[in-house]
This record gives sequence, C-alpha cells and structure tokens, in this order.
Amino acid sequence: MSIRLAVHVGPHKTGSTSVQRALVANRDRLVQAGVWYPPSLADAQFPDQHADIAGLLIKDGVDSVSDWILRTTREAAGLGCDTLLLSSENFRAPLIRRQLRKVLCRYRRRTGGDTRLLYVRRDPRALARSQVMARLDGELGFFFRERYDLRTWAADFFHQQRREERFFTSEGALFLCLETTPPHALAAHLLRLATDKDFPFVETARNNVTADRLAGPPAVMLAYGLRVMQKVVEGRAIVGNNAAKAVPLVGEPAAAGYRELLAAFEATLATAIESGFADAERETIWHYRWRLLRRHLQEVGRFW
Repeated sequence: MSIRLAVHVGPHKTGSTSVQRALVANRDRLVQAGVWYPPSLADAQFPDQHADIAGLLIKDGVDSVSDWILRTTREAAGLGCDTLLLSSENFRAPLIRRQLRKVLCRYRRRTGGDTRLLYVRRDPRALARSQVMARLDGELGFFFRERYDLRTWAADFFHQQRREERFFTSEGALFLCLETTPPHALAAHLLRLATDKDFPFVETARNNVTADRLAGPPAVMLAYGLRVMQKVVEGRAIVGNNAAKAVPLVGEPAAAGYRELLAAFEATLATAIESGFADAERETIWHYRWRLLRRHLQEVGRFW
C-alpha cells in the first residue's frame, strides 16, 4: 500500500495547538477513516505534536528522521491507513525546513508515496500582534533584547514571514487561510487538504490561553507582562527581565487601570507593526541582511 505523508507546519498563532489536540482526541476514529496521527517520541516534551521529531532534524539529521518516518509508515499500513499525518510549528523553522525538504524527497524516492505540506496562512498584521501578545508574561523566556524596539521587530517579522511563505509556496504547499479565531472545522479543513476526504466528526475546540489570560482580572497577569506594557506605552525599547524590573509596580492596579493600560498597549502595538511593515516594504533584501548582520555584530561586541 502506498502511504501518503502529510506534514502540517504551522506557523505559531494559527490554531495549531487546537488542531493537534483535536487530532489526538479523534485518533481512533481517524484510524478508521484511514489517517494515522502517531504519537511523538517516548517522553516527548510536547506529546500532542511532533516538535521532537522536528528537533531530531537538527540533532541527528535526515537519516534518523527518515528511518522513524518509515517505521511509522509501516505502523500506518498495519492499521489499514493510507495517510500518515505529522504536525508541528517547528517544521517551519529556517534550518529545519531545509532538512524537511530532504526528508520528503527521500520519502518519495524510497516509497513512491505522495507527500503534502499543509500551511495555515493568516493576515501578517494579526499574526504579528498575536505573537507579541503571547509573550507578554514571558512564557517564551524573554521578550526582546535591549535596543530592539517593536517597529524594528515588525520589519524583521515581515521579511521573515514573506520569506517563509515563499519557501513553502516553492515546495508546493497547500495553503489554508485563517480569517479570525480558529473555526470549529479548522482541523477538518486541514484533514481534507491532506486526504481529499471529509471529516465532519472532527471539531476544533476554541483554545486561546493568551487571550483568556489577558481577558481575566488583573491578578492573573504576571508583573513582568505589565512592566513590558508600561515600557511600550512610554515609548521606550523593550528589554529583558532584568531591565524590566526597573519599572516598579506600586500595589495591584485596579481593573479599570489595567484595561486602560492594555488598550494603550494594543494601540501602540498596532501603530508599531504598521510602521515596521511600511519600513520593510521600502527596504531591499540586501539592506535587510546588512541590518541583521550589523545588529548581530553589535550583540557580539557587547560581550567583549
């Protein structure tokens, strides 16, 4: 049996977590419909997705991942499935996606099976805003480095996102446009792209931890997130944890003050993203690369 290999590559903030949880919740029914969404590695950090498999492309290389996929393909065939589906936002990382291309080529050569890349496209301004909001409480370790303001970050994000979409377009990826909050049928839509079949029984639950946290009472916000918002509203550069501590919080802000602060932050964020995108539109790719190199050299220079 020829098994199709379909890989959902994200990106972040396009409902990927909700999709992955829906696939896990319906794993048995998907097998009956001919789709195998396999568990990741034993003791995987993110068991609902395949980030650890993507990480192996850097750690152990193409051979290790190709062998794992071939073993998993045999599992799919043993279950009577005709499609093997993998999902992780990490597959879209610049270094990993080039390795992924080699894996897909090797899979087609070894098995004769079809391969499909699945990419959820979202308005870049909304995507940039969501990625910043997700970092408000420092859940990814740090926000931005010193002297790296939102406008510059937005310009870099624009270039990186455009380059990423060009890469997956050149690889023949199938694109699905996400307009607003992930719809209940998002996972079903992706499954249809992967298999050309309908999956009405798969529903994507609304799962937006960041939005729920920001909509809650002030007490649920970490002090770091509030300090970051204060620094942005005041127009200063966004910095790491140590510098953020220099902005004191006197007591717990009242609910009204918190809402006002959040509204001011979102307005500032929207303006910065719009300005950064406009800068990127005017900037040539060579200017962008020189700017990145110059900033990296400045970062290195601070260590000496």
